[in-house]
Amino acid sequence: MPKPSPFGRPEKRRPGSFSRAPLDDDRSRLSKEEEAVRLKELELRKKAAEAQRRLTDLPLEIEKRKQEQREMMILRAKATTTLADGFIRPRDKRHDVAHAPSRQKRRTGSEKRSARNQLLLLCVILGALLLILWRTIPTTP
Repeated sequence: MPKPSPFGRPEKRRPGSFSRAPLDDDRSRLSKEEEAVRLKELELRKKAAEAQRRLTDLPLEIEKRKQEQREMMILRAKATTTLADGFIRPRDKRHDVAHAPSRQKRRTGSEKRSARNQLLLLCVILGALLLILWRTIPTTP
């Protein structure tokens, strides 16, 4: 608030007597904002570098996973016995027997339908062959 002058009117400020506090506040606010932007930029650069590093490592990881899957398939194939083996090979001891699947996989509806149609077709073919055979054999009077 301006000081009253001896004549009863408020004293006017001179142009050179303005306080520099608002400018200092603006400068400090701008410097803080600038620092925040700089930190954000630094953080984004770190993230970009990390993403670039992961992008270069990704093909190696994919190849490693594929190799592990191939090895697991080979181990499973070696661990199971087949009719071609004649059940001669002993069971692989690296895998616990308790973890082996105890029952077969259930058939889906389309598989059941396909099997039913196949059985019906085979029955019709068998019947047709029997009918042809019966007609070709001469009956004795």
